[in-house]
Amino acid sequence: MGISASIKVALFLTYILILIKRRVSMSKIKIAIVEDEQASRDMLARYLHDYSTEENVDLTVTTYIDGDYFLANYGKGRYDIVFMDICMPGTDGMSVARKLRETDGDVLLVFVTTMAKFAVEGYDVNAFNYIVKPVTYYDFKLKVDKAVKKLIDNDKKLRVLSEGKHIWINQRDIVYVEVIGHNLIYHTVKGDYTTYGSMKQVEQTLIAAIFARCNYCYLVNLAYVDGVKGYDLNLSDGTILRISQSKRKAFVQTLTKYFGGNL
Repeated sequence: MGISASIKVALFLTYILILIKRRVSMSKIKIAIVEDEQASRDMLARYLHDYSTEENVDLTVTTYIDGDYFLANYGKGRYDIVFMDICMPGTDGMSVARKLRETDGDVLLVFVTTMAKFAVEGYDVNAFNYIVKPVTYYDFKLKVDKAVKKLIDNDKKLRVLSEGKHIWINQRDIVYVEVIGHNLIYHTVKGDYTTYGSMKQVEQTLIAAIFARCNYCYLVNLAYVDGVKGYDLNLSDGTILRISQSKRKAFVQTLTKYFGGNL
């Protein structure tokens, strides 16, 4: 028996509402524009403002006049999307992108260029997309929409019971997970949440390419790793965790793979 037209419409509207709810509930999307020409910077910022209004997406936009200033002020996880001009005085955009990838393998990189041939070089730095100048709002909106959808897909959430309340935690907000007895502590950028469970369950739930065990007690979000010194693991929030001898080789290999072999 086929589905009636009214049911199909209802299902479609439900799907649209789910998409809208997911967008609204997302964390604020942080965007950087690295562009030496003021007119182009202002135009991209204006396009992002229009997109934010039209699509009901919460954005914060920071602009930089050159790549060196951008790198000097960059911190891992500071931005979700970076729009990078390629032809800039001083350090060109492609060189800036290579340095960026040494510390951040996750940020979505979108090149803004006068020539499409530069897009081929973008594969070397895992560029998400590129936009050819002169930039039209229609083309820009399509590229931004793809990036936002990618972030939504990456923005996986966990539902945990902490202090009698069900809480949704974004995986990308988790700095590390700690196990003490039968309790799990999710150390996140927004605070700590304690719940009942096992580390094995957490490992099966979280994205394996992003999280790794440094010892029996800790499961670490690799995006927040600042460095490894001996058996000490330094995190971007100042926390220092101990890497066990039995886990060190596998952990360092996973970390190296995460950063694209640049450790």
